[in-house]
Amino acid sequence: MNVMLKNRILLTIITTAITLSGCISPSLNNFYHYKASLQSISEPPHLQIILTDYREVTNALLTIEQSYSVYNYSPERRLAFTSAKLWIKRSSGESVKISTSANGIQLGLTGIPSDDIVLVPTDGLILTESRPYKGRMRIKKTGAKITFINIIDLENYLPGVISSEMDESWPEKSLAAQAISARTFAFFRIKQSKLKEAEIDYDLTDDIFSQVYRGEERTGPKTRKAIEDTKGIIMAYNGKIFNSLFHDTCGGYTESGELVFKLTPLPPLAGRKCGFCGHSKYTNWQARYTVKEIVVGLKLSKDAYIEEIKPLKTAPGGHILELGLKIRGKSQEMVWEAQKFRIALGPNKLRSSMFKVTNNGDNFEFTGQGWGHAVGMCQEGTREMSKQEYCPREILEYFYPESRVVRIY
Repeated sequence: MNVMLKNRILLTIITTAITLSGCISPSLNNFYHYKASLQSISEPPHLQIILTDYREVTNALLTIEQSYSVYNYSPERRLAFTSAKLWIKRSSGESVKISTSANGIQLGLTGIPSDDIVLVPTDGLILTESRPYKGRMRIKKTGAKITFINIIDLENYLPGVISSEMDESWPEKSLAAQAISARTFAFFRIKQSKLKEAEIDYDLTDDIFSQVYRGEERTGPKTRKAIEDTKGIIMAYNGKIFNSLFHDTCGGYTESGELVFKLTPLPPLAGRKCGFCGHSKYTNWQARYTVKEIVVGLKLSKDAYIEEIKPLKTAPGGHILELGLKIRGKSQEMVWEAQKFRIALGPNKLRSSMFKVTNNGDNFEFTGQGWGHAVGMCQEGTREMSKQEYCPREILEYFYPESRVVRIY
């Protein structure tokens, strides 16, 4: 993020008064109601989202629907990461195989002497072999591998996030709350990207390690309307954007970001009782792993044999923070952070760190509640609050205490 944009974001919290009806409290009917200051940015920034299915692959097929041009990459966000150096211009769309060459990147039969280029279509979509995308496509060469990075402005990016993180059928207010939370998260990551090492030159991934983004695959009219209705709206705490984490189902309590991820303590991420997600199908779950599966998942020595797994430290809401593993023949327990443990074993199977574990011979049985890391907004709780006519601002301030909903453009 350039300095001007960063300063504007930090200083830009303006007074708005857009009304949504149907809030629980009449006094909260004004959706955006907060006084802020000084100036706004003129337009949404461009983002770079790495497409993890196409991260350092040997080759891949791209279909560009309309005519397009190929430019050199630029690290300047204000230029949409595209330099003025034009390599080629095509008068119609086409499908091209992308690979590397000794001197750069190969587009079909055309070689481009550059290791970092951007495809810029005049209109339409760019299709990978798995899904369609708006915006531009950066192609970066690393050794003999290529990586696809979608370049897109924030407001066109968000429908692909909301439709991936929630379902189009969910209540409009929950989609709007998710839009604001996801927009805030993206801005926070832009801010963080300035702090990353030079070789990590993107803002977000398209998976659960940022926020899930499937391009235009599942976007629909309700998600697009949620984005449009909340355009330019984010959350702030004490005048600054914060790390607005969210998850599927908290299991009854959200937890502190400080305890779970060692984040700077903030009231919006302090954790609290939820009480709205009891309907979720992930309220209770079970999972079974063999000892061998756990050894492989944790990348332990092939000879390791786990005799016991037990919680060592637990957060106030009931999510385990640290686990102790007793390995046969070892005098000291192996200590694992619970979040890293579940990610290593598969977060779609070991759904949360709120669980009990029992050893049944060569198997471990996990009985748990919730899905996700439990920090910030509980999406299933949001869904239920929407059904109960809470408005987006009430939902967000419930799950992010002391935060403020503000417009920055």
